[in-house]
Amino acid sequence: MCILLLFMYGLMTGFSVSGARAVFMFALSMLAICLKRSYDTLTALMLAAVLILSENPLYIFYSGFVFSFGCILGIAVLLPPLTCDKEKKLSYLQKTVLSSASLTVVTFPVYLWFDYGFPVYSALLNIIIIPLMSILVPLGFLLLLCSYILPFAIAPLKLMICGMLKLIGLFAEASDSLPCNFLILGKPYVTELIICLLLLSSVIILKKKLRLFAKWFICFLALIILLIRTDTGLESTFLDVGQGDGIFIRESRAFSDDFTMLIDGGSTSEDDVGKYRILPFLKYKGVRNIDAVLITHSDKDHYSGIIELMESGKNEGIRIKRLLLPDIAGEARSDEFLKIIGIADENDISVSFIHSDQMLIPDKRLKLLCVAPAENMYVSDMNDGSAALYLTYGNFSALYTGDIQGKGEEYMTGYLKENVFTDSEKKQLSVLKTAHHGSKNSTPEDFLLLTKPRISVISCGLNNSYHHPHDELIKRLEDIDTGILRTDTMGAVTIKTNGKRIKLSTFVSQ
Repeated sequence: MCILLLFMYGLMTGFSVSGARAVFMFALSMLAICLKRSYDTLTALMLAAVLILSENPLYIFYSGFVFSFGCILGIAVLLPPLTCDKEKKLSYLQKTVLSSASLTVVTFPVYLWFDYGFPVYSALLNIIIIPLMSILVPLGFLLLLCSYILPFAIAPLKLMICGMLKLIGLFAEASDSLPCNFLILGKPYVTELIICLLLLSSVIILKKKLRLFAKWFICFLALIILLIRTDTGLESTFLDVGQGDGIFIRESRAFSDDFTMLIDGGSTSEDDVGKYRILPFLKYKGVRNIDAVLITHSDKDHYSGIIELMESGKNEGIRIKRLLLPDIAGEARSDEFLKIIGIADENDISVSFIHSDQMLIPDKRLKLLCVAPAENMYVSDMNDGSAALYLTYGNFSALYTGDIQGKGEEYMTGYLKENVFTDSEKKQLSVLKTAHHGSKNSTPEDFLLLTKPRISVISCGLNNSYHHPHDELIKRLEDIDTGILRTDTMGAVTIKTNGKRIKLSTFVSQ
């Protein structure tokens, strides 16, 4: 009867992966009792995994599958050695605390791999929930039994169970409302995950030979390894935001905090682009603070996701320190431009207006120079007033142009000719972010002959209504023999450099 009831519950809840596992393992345990056979948790777990994967082998990459099976596996094999000491007997309180900490050890790698962070207060919640669950489960079975034998006991038992579930819910809601409830740490490398699992396996294999302190030290070391980041150099990722722009820049430094920046972040083809594309990427990279965000101009396909970040970033664990906007004349600032400033003020984000000849990042290696617009420039078209940045890192150089065109592009080209590409025969741009999503009205021939980019990146949406990039622009790029990378066909484009060599990667292999 219990198996049938649990099976019916699984049907009502949709038989998720974790639900199917629980029903199958429970059914095996009940059959073992009925047949007077011993029940082995690991055997039941493996049989449940085989059953579920036989339906769909791709479940093995699904976070719900890994969380459900990984946690039960960890609890079965890792929790016992971490909650017993061969030297002395532990008290109930000690075992409860160690059990909670053991669950943290088990779930920490899984959280980092799939969610790129960890719920900070989960260990404290487990200290409360684990003892309650040890009472809730027997009460649930007692309630089922009383429904047939002692109907008068149903009401008080139901009241107790509902009260305990309500209490667990209140604690969970309280933890969500606390500051820093989710710590963004980034996705670990595969090699780090393998080393972590090997160390945790050593605790299981050597459980009888190691003292409790040694076991926990190895576990602590295993989790710390997941947080080590050895990357140095400059990374620039052109995100696939559909019809729009979104560029992430990070300089990884060995002995100081990284410098992180976003240039634009918006889309007209993707809803909630900040929530579903920009935020997950930042979490994947382990970004908690963005030093600067530049909105090149006030078109929706360049700022919609940034608005989301400014309004909900703190709740997601990501803080924007400074917002940069082009220094165009006051009378040329659109309602959208003023709206962006207002939202930044409401969220305590400082706003700066930039113009040509300003060195924004005068770092030893990384230099970021604004090359457009001119100071207090008047424009009738927002695209003409787009901000443009020239970045150098060792021998590497990049130009980020927004949607610059017309009057603004003429000014930028003249400024570059006089101040940057003074010897155009010898100087060559490493990477060009092609203006205005590859429009034929931007990136003219004289500009390309001046900069001669080795790589040109076009950010646009697949089959967009503007037909970007235009054939005329592609022809101009091909004429100067530049490599063309497109987010609509290649997905996100990532360019890494140490200042000497460049490494390219795209989300979709070509």
